[in-house]
Amino acid sequence: MKTIETLFEIASARSGALDSYVPGRVAFVTNGFRNNGVVGYVTPGATDRVFQPPCIVVSAFCEATYHNREIIARGNGGSGLVVLRPLSLMTENEMLYYASQINTSLKWRYSYGRMVTKERLARELVAEPPIDLNALVPRFSTPRESPRKAPDIEVTWGLFKLSTLFDIRSGDYHNAGDLEEGNVPLISCGAESNGIVRFVSVENERIYRNVISIAYNGQPLVAYFHPYAFATKDDIGVCFPRLPFSLCSLFFIVYAINREQWRFSYGRKCFREKLGEQEIRLPVMEMGMIDEHSMTRFVTGASFWDAYSQRIADKSPIELSPFLVLGDNQ
Repeated sequence: MKTIETLFEIASARSGALDSYVPGRVAFVTNGFRNNGVVGYVTPGATDRVFQPPCIVVSAFCEATYHNREIIARGNGGSGLVVLRPLSLMTENEMLYYASQINTSLKWRYSYGRMVTKERLARELVAEPPIDLNALVPRFSTPRESPRKAPDIEVTWGLFKLSTLFDIRSGDYHNAGDLEEGNVPLISCGAESNGIVRFVSVENERIYRNVISIAYNGQPLVAYFHPYAFATKDDIGVCFPRLPFSLCSLFFIVYAINREQWRFSYGRKCFREKLGEQEIRLPVMEMGMIDEHSMTRFVTGASFWDAYSQRIADKSPIELSPFLVLGDNQ
């Protein structure tokens, strides 16, 4: 892990308001991810700070976007943007990697009441790129198939407490450092790699498979499905189905749980009893029975399903986004 200040030159943006400019050729970047943060093209003023590529722009709410052309970042008002330029030569893939690290590992720390500043961002830690980074990034940079549109489904929704769907048990190990190295992934409250923090050796009775984990601490309520053998830290809840749910139903339930993550934060952590009382919305049939057929149609209609189902069949650890996009009918 390295601090951002050891990797990047950190500068505050300086600009006028967008509507004060005349049209030009320099991209004007503001908060948010839409259009990579670009809201217009302007002619810089004499006092504007113009940034040369490559750079990463980090908004007041810790939304990081990568830019490979000359930009002006919004710098007027009390929540101006922060711009990162590499202190040493970096490839585009490395820049994209660090931007994704900021978005997935750091964003939860910031909010309207605690915005990003140069000083705060400088001290944040990010993981260094893996050796096989260039082999991983082309998945995102090569053309992808057009997302499939989920079939039009007439759905009636019902509310279900998680405790009625699952037997929720807290994980087993408090200190990961006490465990010996091994080949069993250890799941904690991380937002990366499906929550895997290291690989350990544990007793067979402390190994689980084909169940859902839900984070208690740090990140908001983040749920993952694990189709492989794994061990657990005690800062997560492990959900053992009370009903014989299909694989697609479990994926849909993960999606439904993560839809509720706005209810929790670092300052409002979850715990087992509170988690059991949390309600999620699921499709229902007559008499209020869970409609697994509709859940299957939603999941199998999503563009990720063919690749993910194959990897699950291979029984290999997979990296699932905590936000599953189930076509257009969400």
